[in-house]
Amino acid sequence: MTKRSKKPKSAILPSNKQDPTGIDQLERKAMKDFARRIKKVGKFYKDALERFPASLAINARYEYQLDPVLLNMVLNDASILTDAVLVEGNQNNNWFTENYVEVAVVRGTAQTFANLSQQSATYLADRQSLQSLLMSEPYQRRMTLVYTRVFEEMKGLSAEVKRNMARVLTEGIGRGLHPSVVAKNLTAQAGIEKRRANRIARTELTTALRRARWDEADEASRDLGLNTQP
Repeated sequence: MTKRSKKPKSAILPSNKQDPTGIDQLERKAMKDFARRIKKVGKFYKDALERFPASLAINARYEYQLDPVLLNMVLNDASILTDAVLVEGNQNNNWFTENYVEVAVVRGTAQTFANLSQQSATYLADRQSLQSLLMSEPYQRRMTLVYTRVFEEMKGLSAEVKRNMARVLTEGIGRGLHPSVVAKNLTAQAGIEKRRANRIARTELTTALRRARWDEADEASRDLGLNTQP
């Protein structure tokens, strides 16, 4: 009696409808990391404020002792420290990409690998294992592009944070606000920057996972002619 060929199994569906991508915990961890880093940045600019002694002048205004050279030096110091925190690591090992985005990419790739391995013996024979897939040239090429893109986004975030924090600091000094008021405004601005960073965390991680699914499915379709259901 001849054996019947097995029917390909259906794609694996998300088990948690509340978290279909499976990266909610990763997003929360990334947002917590961003919050810690933005809090450090806020402290950098509050420390910068303290480098300008202030005394009460007329009309309840405060006069700050500063000159252009000192101001540029202080802002440059804060800028360097901010980059060290938000753009930590170079393009090849940036903290956000390495600890979070790549995890999402691996997870998305693994999900597609699991699905396609169930659906196609040809796919499994070609990819062999998830580990060999992650070491393959096409996957490594995709990760290089991810690292490059996210690093540029992190540089853009850092530049925007520095611009906004410096604006709040210099406006407060220029308006002669009480140092405690300027410090409070810096804290408020840091809160705005944290919310912006949280949006980046949510968007980048979800996009990275979904893009990894599509990329591996597209690669399998091109290489093996599969009608994939990632």
